[in-house]
Amino acid sequence: MKNSRHTLLLLICGFILAAALSRLLPHPPNFTPVIAIALFAGAYFRGSKWAWMLPISVMIVSDIGLWWLHGYEFFTLMRLVIYLCLMAIVGIGIPVGTKINIHRVVGGSLAGTVLFFIVTNFAVWLGGRLYPMTWEGLLACYIAAIPFFRNTLLSALFYSAVMFGAIEFAKAWWQLPDRAILSSRNIE
Repeated sequence: MKNSRHTLLLLICGFILAAALSRLLPHPPNFTPVIAIALFAGAYFRGSKWAWMLPISVMIVSDIGLWWLHGYEFFTLMRLVIYLCLMAIVGIGIPVGTKINIHRVVGGSLAGTVLFFIVTNFAVWLGGRLYPMTWEGLLACYIAAIPFFRNTLLSALFYSAVMFGAIEFAKAWWQLPDRAILSSRNIE
């Protein structure tokens, strides 16, 4: 039982790390695994500090990689807003993990994407550099971000399907324990 718990733990961590590193590959704008990573960690590590620490840790590592490889800005206030959104999406993933099924994963992906869209674009507007600080400016900010919302939603659905599907398949194939084994009582 202990070996199968460790196997499941390694698989889950491996999927999160692989997804985060995929951000370093060329991809369409906003087609990244960030929402799926947070949702996945919340679902499989619910009740554990790892649910919160692992997504942020791998995001920081991949952000440093993007900064190093492409010169992307790293130390920005927007980065903090993104990390806080991801923490909220981990919270969305916790109830998804109580009974993982396609409806909950799709619902969590949609909820996480909408939250991310609302919060990050509000932060862009609040930054005051791109849009006037008026209701019209806020509306213009959200309208301009709609194409990015589409890619964010498609990527959340795609990466969630791959990550959740692969773990559930691996659990069935290798007869690994139920995801409840990764609660805070068992891995900390």
